Amino acid sequence: MNKELKNQLIKIAEKKIPDTDVSHDFQHALRVLSNAERIAKEEGGDLDIIVPSALFHDLVVYPKNHPDKHKSQEESAEEAERILNA
Repeated sequence: MNKELKNQLIKIAEKKIPDTDVSHDFQHALRVLSNAERIAKEEGGDLDIIVPSALFHDLVVYPKNHPDKHKSQEESAEEAERILNA
């Protein structure tokens, strides 16, 4: 993945990731990205898939006891798809 595209995705993630839960905020996404890139380098992963996946995995975060908590992953994936197809 080229650096310009990666930086664009990081800026989008910073705007889109809610800051309501510190364990799933933008800084968390950056830590996940860093770990994912390290693993990809060691294991030969595809950064065109790994970078957006790491950045956008928590676009939708429901509070811990919210009845829709189980929908967070699917809704995050749907939102990531909208972003990446725009």
